[in-house]
Amino acid sequence: MTLRLATYNLKDYFEPRSDAERPIVEQKIKNVAAMLRRANADVVAFQEVGAPGLLERLCRGELADLGYGFVHVGPPDKRGIGNAIASRPPVIEKSLIMAESLAFPRFSIGDPPPYEGVPLRRADVHAAVDAAPLGRVDVLTMDLK
Repeated sequence: MTLRLATYNLKDYFEPRSDAERPIVEQKIKNVAAMLRRANADVVAFQEVGAPGLLERLCRGELADLGYGFVHVGPPDKRGIGNAIASRPPVIEKSLIMAESLAFPRFSIGDPPPYEGVPLRRADVHAAVDAAPLGRVDVLTMDLK
């Protein structure tokens, strides 16, 4: 048994703001669907989801035959984008990991911290999938700046 994972930064995946943008958004949905169909991943981690409804449409509409029965979307940041996970295998557990910042690692033991911390603007989205016979596989998606 294998478990195929993919990650995809959707780059501002928003609803169209005007009639002029509708064809652009529809083409983007077609392009993303083609890439995901090609990847044929069991679990997909997404970044820059601005419109959860478009992601639901993508997974349950254009890609319905691929069987993404689970979509978990994190809360949006100030720009209105967040992270998400879609899965074909059953999901055992899901969560959101949120913090003001992440500690930046030190380069060597004894060094002072090189930075105060890296701001965490978007929640990390987590899903544990039942990848039988592999067992539980935890998937996280984040998008750091």
